[in-house]
Amino acid sequence: MKECFSICAIYPKDHIFQKEFLADIWVAQGYVEPQDASSCFDDLVNRSFFQQAAHQYDNQYVIHDLLHDTAQLVSKDECFIIKHVSDLAKIPPKVRHLSIFTNGNIRCSDLLYICAQNKKLCSLVCNDSYINWEPFAPMIDGWFNELLNIRVLSFDLSTVRKLPESIGNSIHLRYLGLLGNSTFETLPSSVSCLYHVQTINAKGCVFKRYPQGFSDLISLKKIESKGFIYNEDKDKQCLRWPIMRTPDRGEARTRLSPPYAPNLALPLTPEEQLQMTEEQIELLPHWNLQHLTIEYYLGQSCPSWLRPDCLKMLTSLKLSYCKNIQSISFFDPLFPDSEDSKNICHLEVLDIQHCPNINWQGLVALPSSLRKIILGNFGHSTDHFVSCFRGLALLKCLQIQCEFLMSIPLQVCKNNLQALEDLHIYQCSSLTSIYVSEASSRHPVGVFSSLSSVTISLCNALLSLDEFLMPAYMPVVKTILVESCRQLALLPIDELHRFSCLEVLRIESCPNLNTRRIMTLPSSLRKLSLLGCPSIEFIDNSHLASSVTLKGLNLKLVSCPDLISIVGAISVSEIQSGYIHDCPKLMEMTQPFTRGRYCKLSC
Repeated sequence: MKECFSICAIYPKDHIFQKEFLADIWVAQGYVEPQDASSCFDDLVNRSFFQQAAHQYDNQYVIHDLLHDTAQLVSKDECFIIKHVSDLAKIPPKVRHLSIFTNGNIRCSDLLYICAQNKKLCSLVCNDSYINWEPFAPMIDGWFNELLNIRVLSFDLSTVRKLPESIGNSIHLRYLGLLGNSTFETLPSSVSCLYHVQTINAKGCVFKRYPQGFSDLISLKKIESKGFIYNEDKDKQCLRWPIMRTPDRGEARTRLSPPYAPNLALPLTPEEQLQMTEEQIELLPHWNLQHLTIEYYLGQSCPSWLRPDCLKMLTSLKLSYCKNIQSISFFDPLFPDSEDSKNICHLEVLDIQHCPNINWQGLVALPSSLRKIILGNFGHSTDHFVSCFRGLALLKCLQIQCEFLMSIPLQVCKNNLQALEDLHIYQCSSLTSIYVSEASSRHPVGVFSSLSSVTISLCNALLSLDEFLMPAYMPVVKTILVESCRQLALLPIDELHRFSCLEVLRIESCPNLNTRRIMTLPSSLRKLSLLGCPSIEFIDNSHLASSVTLKGLNLKLVSCPDLISIVGAISVSEIQSGYIHDCPKLMEMTQPFTRGRYCKLSC
């Protein structure tokens, strides 16, 4: 940790540090392992070595002046900052980490002195920008030729148009920072000799293509340039390709050999009005991917390589804002006599949003490996698609949003939906019914044996949940939220006490509710919220296990015009946290009634 902080001494006071940058530098110098870099930074922040930069983004930090002085003191022989020409003569003979912050007030020829006298440098950072490229070129070439022990090298190349082939001499280089905004045809071919390089940071630069042999960078974990991002270590890895180029297959396959399988993201932003043709997308890398994201693609069909036999290791498939796409070739047809998916693949996440022209008329076989499905405005004939939820024994999360979806048949065939934990149905304005198959209704016990959370909201055509929200179907459910279903009439409120695990119940903005008069609360309930719910006349708390349970209940009752009484062993006055308002027939307390945390909210 001492080394990690001390190397910051090569930056001047008030310098803005980014967490990710420092982590990359520390790993490049061998101070920490990659998996420990983030926690090391957090420890330094917690000990006040770094503090949040004022008026900056969350990931930007500064060092207090006194601590900066301390860092320079403890590293005075190893770290040095060049601010003036006179500082060149003051460079310590054992210096290992050097930076140049002169605002361009030093000649390039003077900087060549560094190469001659400090060949054991491990870090060199030059934040100066030179308008004239000609004198700057020999300096960069000299650094690559002479500083053979360099591990971290960062310099500004705003005026640079070509990098020297001597870059391949820096065989110990771990971190290469190319600052500024330049456009290059390609990197030098000798870059393939940098077997130890882990990070290439060139955020403002454009590389129209990458050289042959680029895949030989076996240690490369992260590269970022304008239009291209690859990060092997992040959970949400990203590999983005510049759109306005058509690389050949050799150029496209950069650093994608097993066992490394990054994410391929095609973010074709509408703001930049970029268009990728079907011919271009066919040229993109298509093997050994784990995560694939396609956004704003204007083609009508998927690339030919989007098939399970080509993407055998794919675990995540996300499509969004692909307004013209009509079909997804990744899924095989589902034959009428087939109950389970025969798709052999590793797909775990399927996320399709804002793709309105996908035609789901034909049934498809969904991979049995799926664990999460997110569907939002995902095409037409969507009723056919949701009827394909068969054999999804590992599915844990299901989210559906579609204005054209009319019914959700949660068919429960053998071993289907047993692992489902989270069900979220929202903004399905045409949805009229959610039902369980007839076969399952005859044997309802444990249909959704793992279901913990159910949310149904903004489904204005939905009429009834009487047959779906049944304790026998979902024996371990903890949360039920029903919100803004304007036409909903039927809810099984008299069966609520049979939900032995239910902790949170929220029913809000269902003005046409015409259900049974008495709501019975389960003993496990911790939070009850009713807002805009007519027809409920009585809330029965007699099933609550004890007075302690009721006293701990978080109660919110608003605009329930027919509610007359809360009956049971414990009165409302004993509840520790509650808010009751606009319930004109409820005469048991003065309204508005506020207690506990609701008192603060109403102040």
